[in-house]
Amino acid sequence: MQCNPFNSIVFLFFCVYFVQGSTQCPTNCHCNIDEHNSSTVWSCTSLTLSDLNWNSGNSEDQNRSFDTKHLTFVNSTINFEQDLSEYFPALESVEFSNCRINLTCNEDLLWLLNWTGKIVNIEEVRCSYPKHFNNSSVIKALNLVKNHENQCRVLKWCTCSTIHMYIDDDVHTSINCTNLQLKKLPELLPSNSIIHLDLSNNQIENLDELSTNPSYKQVTYLYLNNNRIKSLSSLEKSQWINNFNILNLQGNSLQEIPIEALSNAFLNNALSLKGRGFQLSLSDNPLKCDCLTTKHLQSFLAKHIILISDVRNIRCGPSEGVNAGKKVADVDLSSVCIHPRDNAINMMAVLNITLGMLIIFTVSKFIHDYYVYRKTGRLPWLATKLP
Repeated sequence: MQCNPFNSIVFLFFCVYFVQGSTQCPTNCHCNIDEHNSSTVWSCTSLTLSDLNWNSGNSEDQNRSFDTKHLTFVNSTINFEQDLSEYFPALESVEFSNCRINLTCNEDLLWLLNWTGKIVNIEEVRCSYPKHFNNSSVIKALNLVKNHENQCRVLKWCTCSTIHMYIDDDVHTSINCTNLQLKKLPELLPSNSIIHLDLSNNQIENLDELSTNPSYKQVTYLYLNNNRIKSLSSLEKSQWINNFNILNLQGNSLQEIPIEALSNAFLNNALSLKGRGFQLSLSDNPLKCDCLTTKHLQSFLAKHIILISDVRNIRCGPSEGVNAGKKVADVDLSSVCIHPRDNAINMMAVLNITLGMLIIFTVSKFIHDYYVYRKTGRLPWLATKLP
């Protein structure tokens, strides 16, 4: 039987084309067919999106996929800066051999969770960055990041970002709700997070949410400067006051401050924070400066001068007479308080003046009656009535 050379060439062409098409092997990889299960195995020193699209002639071919089931990285630096998961829908295992792991565990790496059950010994894979995740389990860190990202979606108008995130679940979230014309505190907040909430430059008038909404237990940094808050009475009834780190109340409409509640809070916080600082800001409020208020407020400010950031700028309100606009710490108590001894002196002076006037009246009456008697012989009216 003669072999047709043309048929042989065609057969060889199709064989080569089929092998190339089925393996689709990038430059930095060795691609083989596992004889036991006929699955494609790639062994790569590096792998990026450009490697996967090395033979793409147009943009429509950018989302190609590969039937690779086993992927091994050898003598490589693993950073996974790009999402590779969608290119390997049939992938069953990923293995690292003599690789340097250099992973940044943030939102951009969340795609790696799709390979959680595929990476061999994934519990040994650690984060390199950011600093607070250094040497932490990559899966635990990424789950923290994912949970935080989902929690932040409850806020419609505010911006939410991570300040610090620790592997012991101690996540610090910054929520910025400034300049939104809010009239009350937000009702929904992310859970499982220590919250830094900035509500500056709004129109908030009361702080009821602090005493009624359990979500605020996690708000330890609260900025309420330049609002319309007139009273802090809700703080006195709340557990929140015993948990805060920073409370900024500058530029509101406060006339009185719950000194006893804040003093107790300072003591409780000092014991619970174990050396970590906390701070209260109260300036630019029209405070009352009557006798009792000034006494207690001066004592409170002097005792906690280190904890009150703007103690030298806390002033009396514009309706406080001679003390209007004066620093509370500089108010002379004699200008607002009347000492009990001064009251006694004033009463004695009134009594003396009264007695003096009675004496003058009596003497004047006697002289008048004597003059009338000498001139007319008529006795005073009272004398005629005596027996």
